[in-house]
Amino acid sequence: MKMYYCYFAAAAYLFLCSSVATGVDLPEKPNIIILLADDVGYGDLYSFGSVVQEKGAIDLMAAEGVSMMDWYSADSTCTPSRAAMLTGRRVAWYGLYPGTSSHTGLAPESPNGLPLSELTIAEMLQDQGYETGFVGKWHLGVNNHSSDDYVYAPSKQGFNYVGLNLPTGNMWVCDETRRAMPDGPSPKCYLYDGDEIIQQPFAHVNLTSRMTDNGISFITENQDKPFFLLMSYFNTHVALMASPEFEGSSRRGSYGDAMNEMSDSVGKLRSTLDDLKLTATTLVIFTSDNGPAIELCTESGDPGSFRGTKQTQWEAALRVPTIFSWPGYIEPNTKNYEFGTSMDLFPTIVRLAGGAPPSDRHIDGEDVAEVVFGGGKSPHDYYFIYSGDTLMAARAGRYKVVFNSTTTPTSLELEAGCPNGIPDEYGPYAYETHTEDPPIMYDLYRDPKEMYPLIQEDHWDVLGAVIEAAFGYDSMLTKAAPLLDDLSCSVFPCCAESCSCNYPKAEISEYTCSVRS
Repeated sequence: MKMYYCYFAAAAYLFLCSSVATGVDLPEKPNIIILLADDVGYGDLYSFGSVVQEKGAIDLMAAEGVSMMDWYSADSTCTPSRAAMLTGRRVAWYGLYPGTSSHTGLAPESPNGLPLSELTIAEMLQDQGYETGFVGKWHLGVNNHSSDDYVYAPSKQGFNYVGLNLPTGNMWVCDETRRAMPDGPSPKCYLYDGDEIIQQPFAHVNLTSRMTDNGISFITENQDKPFFLLMSYFNTHVALMASPEFEGSSRRGSYGDAMNEMSDSVGKLRSTLDDLKLTATTLVIFTSDNGPAIELCTESGDPGSFRGTKQTQWEAALRVPTIFSWPGYIEPNTKNYEFGTSMDLFPTIVRLAGGAPPSDRHIDGEDVAEVVFGGGKSPHDYYFIYSGDTLMAARAGRYKVVFNSTTTPTSLELEAGCPNGIPDEYGPYAYETHTEDPPIMYDLYRDPKEMYPLIQEDHWDVLGAVIEAAFGYDSMLTKAAPLLDDLSCSVFPCCAESCSCNYPKAEISEYTCSVRS
């Protein structure tokens, strides 16, 4: 990557934390629930402007809370985004990104995971006396040396309770319809209950309702003490599946069915809070790990009017529908246009719980309690967008400066690759990244689609300040070696000698681990 020395001047980069000063008298140690969707785009919710998605319980959250209209996911793809959200730190600090490989998430054969030296929201809240629970898609690692050592499992990352969970999530090889995988789903798809593998491959049917029951049980059993629940949905990531109750429920087809089932789960969790009279003491947050992969066409989410796709620095990859709901403490049915990011959840939640972010490491997130509860201004003067250890772009209020850009499928490529709206190939899109020299600058308030680069000569003051701040931060960032390239057959989870259990053998595709150990 080229460095723009003509603009850069060395400067110390200081991280400042704001205290919880909201102007609103908040209860001490509130319960906190994060509802994390998978690849849901800005245009996928009725409350965020979808013209096809049915109205559901997530939209009721918006009606009772605040919709964050300029909120970024912590990264543009799954594993890095989830890690950065839980730690408040970009993954470049601890290596959870690919080097020379195309792996953008931890594979079933990966011997690595979220380093145990990192502190998660759950660990920080445990120190404040919280019960902590996790249900759903993990994708932050499992094994390190053997097929069952569980070194990186949620139970080792601060969660007291771990229900049904998908260590590597949902993917094409989990397809039970045989549309993508004619030989049936792969043993690469497996379901855990806590630290025990219970089904390989896993069956999608009624899995969401079973996970919802886990969440309800956790809330019920901990109603008399502060709790933190991360409910991580898998529904809207390929291979798309919906339980029989929701098949055909949406005019959008299979993706809309998956959205409706997820929304139904959100409604049941919130009804539980109402029934237990916990609504007034519980902050509920809905967000997505990143935007949709548009090359999957109708099998993918809707980025709204934004440019790009998952795994890029464009708005479609990063700007995600995000809602904070806490009746009595957040003004209902409001929209907030201040900038925020899912890395902000770490310091914000830790402080709400009565703690303080650790002082022995750099925290990239900012406390946005004053923004959410008090209508204050964003604490981010600048925000730096990375892909792994590569500085891609930077935000400065309304402006976005792109240093490196990633290609996205053209309309002609989408048309050719998706007959009847269904992708005819199920491998990843061939992303290509190139340097923008000089950098490209957009005004996202006037041009949210990133279509009209600004004339740089008219904005030298802003452009120079952004470049100085961005490369000042980049020079300060101590980059760890990438961890997503490593693969080892010895850590592949196997519930039995055949790597299959609780699933009809005749319907499972063949799988032989062939990576170097």
